Amino acid sequence: MSNLQPGNYYKIESVEFIDPETPPKTRSLAVEGGTLVLAPEGAEPTKFLFEASMQESEGMYRISVDQGHLVPNGGGVSASVTVDAEWNVVRSAPCPPPVGNNTFVIYQGPAGPGSDAINPGSGPVELKSLGYPWWIRPVA
Repeated sequence: MSNLQPGNYYKIESVEFIDPETPPKTRSLAVEGGTLVLAPEGAEPTKFLFEASMQESEGMYRISVDQGHLVPNGGGVSASVTVDAEWNVVRSAPCPPPVGNNTFVIYQGPAGPGSDAINPGSGPVELKSLGYPWWIRPVA
């Protein structure tokens, strides 16, 4: 099953496509000084929990901003409504990945029925935002 499950840990990576001849580069999302940043290549990835909530609490980071989304920006992360970005979400311990593909793409989906939920299935996962934001929480 390729939908994100509550209570499972995930790591999040940005995907940088350079050209068709070069394999895409990935860098893990991390938390530094209370802000989301892109970790240096080879750094130990931060593990996150995903939560859908109308209320923010301490230690949570919003992953959807209304009709915008989070994008890599140099060594950091910023919100954008115009820049397209891809993120991989990879299952981490204590929930080992199932046999097969365990990588997902996060992107801003179109508003529509059920847009406050994750699309299940074997394809990309949409974190849709329609007044119901998704949050990520680092796991110590």
